Amino acid sequence: MYPLSSYHSLGQTLCPTELCTISRRYHQCQPTLAFLDIKSAYDTVGRSFIWRKLQPYLSPALLGSLRNLFDNVQIEVLINNTVSSRFLPVTDVLQGSILSPFLHSIYINDLPNLLRPQLLVLGDLQNATDVAPLYADDMATVVIVASAMDEHVYTLSDASLPHEDSFSYLGISIKPGGSIDVSALVHENTTKARKSMNQIAIIGVNAKGFNHLLFIRFHVQMIRSQLEYGLAISTLSIGHLKKLEACQTECNSRIFGDSHRSSPKVMMHLVQQPSMTDRARILQTKFLIRSLQLPDDTLLQRLLSHIKTSASRSTWYKLTANPLWKECFPVWDVLDRPTFNKLKLQFFEDSYEALCAGPNLTQVFLRWRLGWLPGGIPRPCVYHPLEKLTRKHGIECLDMHSRLQMPLSVEDHLSYVLNHLPVRKS
Repeated sequence: MYPLSSYHSLGQTLCPTELCTISRRYHQCQPTLAFLDIKSAYDTVGRSFIWRKLQPYLSPALLGSLRNLFDNVQIEVLINNTVSSRFLPVTDVLQGSILSPFLHSIYINDLPNLLRPQLLVLGDLQNATDVAPLYADDMATVVIVASAMDEHVYTLSDASLPHEDSFSYLGISIKPGGSIDVSALVHENTTKARKSMNQIAIIGVNAKGFNHLLFIRFHVQMIRSQLEYGLAISTLSIGHLKKLEACQTECNSRIFGDSHRSSPKVMMHLVQQPSMTDRARILQTKFLIRSLQLPDDTLLQRLLSHIKTSASRSTWYKLTANPLWKECFPVWDVLDRPTFNKLKLQFFEDSYEALCAGPNLTQVFLRWRLGWLPGGIPRPCVYHPLEKLTRKHGIECLDMHSRLQMPLSVEDHLSYVLNHLPVRKS
């Protein structure tokens, strides 16, 4: 048992899932997760207990500064323009302070010792039957049971604990057995993004409001961050990525005022916005790099020796299938931000060139050059049933001269554009 945080919330969320994976591997049984979320946790913290804990480790000046910051606080209540007299709170730490999660962790740091008097050593993780990872004001206790069909009734202070199909731990849904519910995560992220898009549309973030560049900045800071949460530790399928791409396309279409049938590639290229697939690869690669660079006393770092191999079947190992990570892995120990950005740019440039040189796109270009349209023979146009969908009619029907901003003197606008593309890498 290590009463330690795992550097950030995503790493802390991954730890219980990997502990369950280790339990299934070494014990061949289905673990049970019991989550304890303390309500109004910050309001019940005894600060005097924290100061006594910190006194042996901090200088008197630093400890005095912390006490002045949290103890010398006065509260007043305003109701119907009537202000109460000020009073000093005896307990709680400040809401919104970056120090509060750390101070609360000190307050509950002795809780695992009550569960297990003796700390686990590194080699005992595979034999552990209960581990309590802590983060801020949340605690998760992992209990190993003998059977996969768990019918045991768990109690806390003689009160039965309810059974749930899933639990949102630090904003990420955990399924029975200790695995991340990726489908639920994607659904929650897309739902939050659409709701936030509706809210900011009220203040003018729409096609008739502010300029498009400002819209995109709103989107990146407020909307896309909600779509991306949790993707760094999730093994995403093609279906999950399609849902994320569809949500991002919907948001971009609302910003630019385009139809939902419009291609999002032009809009994303104009604002230099990557696809959600690319963003997921970037976030997963960054997470893997940071997990390898964590301090030795963090829980995730101590789990790496058990989850870095293919035999572990861990989520961490599945994330290493990321092609961008494979480019960064040979130099991860000396990887800095400029080097990572250079490798990232080179990787996506190579991916784009491979896509353009693929057989499907080449066949489309050849068929257009030869005048072969889908179906093999000319068929009626969906917009003009009396006309055949030939190349000439396609140019007129799709209004290519206006879309490509070319004069009418150019007969085949698309071929004209293709002829000006580079034929070799510069």
